[in-house]
Amino acid sequence: MDKGFPSRAVLVLAGLLGCGEGIGAAQAARPPAANVVLLPGGDLRAGSQGLELVLAMSQTLAPKTFRLARPDRLVLDLPGARPAPGWRLPAPEGSVRALRGAPQGRAYRIV
Repeated sequence: MDKGFPSRAVLVLAGLLGCGEGIGAAQAARPPAANVVLLPGGDLRAGSQGLELVLAMSQTLAPKTFRLARPDRLVLDLPGARPAPGWRLPAPEGSVRALRGAPQGRAYRIV
């Protein structure tokens, strides 16, 4: 992840899917507006509470999460966020079969 970005969000995926205690923390090619949170990088890794999605951000934001069933999915909405140019979601691993993201209204949604 880019060390020049001050904020970081960690989302414990297993906990939010009902497999343990979870916590929620914290593709535009055109220049973002001043209030847009840029997502320059991300990582998917094993953590002490389960699988963690770690996202670098240009500033803090209040993510919204919810679950969908059949198949089980975790949805993460990042209000005011947009990927930085060249950003890609991390490769799936462990119990995560796929990660995808797209603008959803004024948020960026990761499923």
